[in-house]
Amino acid sequence: MDLEFKELKSILAKVNKAKKENFEIKCEILKNGNLCAFYNFYDKHLRFEREIVLFNKDLEFSKKYLKSFLLDVSNPEKIGFEYKKIENIEPIEFFKKSENLDFKKQYKISGFDFLITVKPFFNSVTNEISGYDLHLDAFKDNVNINSERVTMFSNVPEYINRSMRNYYFQNYKN
Repeated sequence: MDLEFKELKSILAKVNKAKKENFEIKCEILKNGNLCAFYNFYDKHLRFEREIVLFNKDLEFSKKYLKSFLLDVSNPEKIGFEYKKIENIEPIEFFKKSENLDFKKQYKISGFDFLITVKPFFNSVTNEISGYDLHLDAFKDNVNINSERVTMFSNVPEYINRSMRNYYFQNYKN
């Protein structure tokens, strides 16, 4: 049996089960360009809500097998969004952040400016400094488009790519 057919059969079984249980299924295009269908689950006893993903498929698979779901997406203007990941981003070598508070690294990539610095992060209860981490500020046309704490040195390229992908996704209209 064809792998795509097996996968489609599995997806439709999950969707049908959710429909039988009277869950409201929501569809949207994610920032990776994939079509995603999900529903929210709330457990009355444990008092938590979580998202149950029924499927998360690329656009080609969705166009071929999931056309009816593409018609129901909440953000149809994002259908067709693609992001080509930038691979050649120089990683930052490990160093002790608390001893390098003056660290600064800048990247200029495809019209974006990225500034990596070391900043303190604070305990949410005591509001005291509880450590230091890298911090990424992303700019496009001198406007800050993203500012976030980077928890691992090796993840800097991923944070840069995510900032660029989010910017392009927000501005994309098919």
